[in-house]
Amino acid sequence: MKEDSIAQIRVATYNIHHGVNQGDIYNLQGIAATLKNLDADIIALQEVDQGWGIRSNYDKQLDILAKELNMYSAFAPALDRKIGQYGLAVLSRFPISNIETKYLSSTLEQRVLLALEVKINDITLNVYNTHLGLSTKDRQAQIKDILNYITMKAKSNLSLLMGDFNVNKGSTELEPISQSFFEVEELSNKDIGETLIDQNLKVDNIYLSTKMPIKALKTFSSSASDHYPVVVDLLILKEK
Repeated sequence: MKEDSIAQIRVATYNIHHGVNQGDIYNLQGIAATLKNLDADIIALQEVDQGWGIRSNYDKQLDILAKELNMYSAFAPALDRKIGQYGLAVLSRFPISNIETKYLSSTLEQRVLLALEVKINDITLNVYNTHLGLSTKDRQAQIKDILNYITMKAKSNLSLLMGDFNVNKGSTELEPISQSFFEVEELSNKDIGETLIDQNLKVDNIYLSTKMPIKALKTFSSSASDHYPVVVDLLILKEK
């Protein structure tokens, strides 16, 4: 079948460490500047505070970032208390719909999956953002939950699974994902290096449900968090 290009988009995933930079100083403007420089169309964020506490000045970080970048937004709380919430977010230049929060099996800190849809021209993207747990047991259970949830949705749309998987790329823990998704580094045949700064670990990643041409892939150098953003330019194709 012949394939036509629908759009070229830039997507990114970024653990913002609730706005605390490499100098252990809270500076949300550093995160905002980094996000502006990414110039991405869809951004998955992890470790986002929404009025959580004094560590982030009780800022509603997503509200601030969405306003500064003039983007649509969605939030999924992993932790919720009277004064605020902490969790995952997505920023998008395109309208967002069908937002859902899926709570994942967790014996340690509660983890979630943020699921939503983004419409680009006449293509609907399923966007999934997650931040897996700190134990092997939790991560294995959470990956199973995520894949079951995505399978249950049973949609033919292109799906993006992004986030901080809290385990190094190449781990056997990630094999179930690789059986259902294509990892962007493998598709591009490019080594992007570490994503957890000064730890020589590649824990942040982007997966595609369908093979799509990767036009560019990189980490973005920034000291605004303890992670580097992962950024990919991909060409969305439609069969004709």
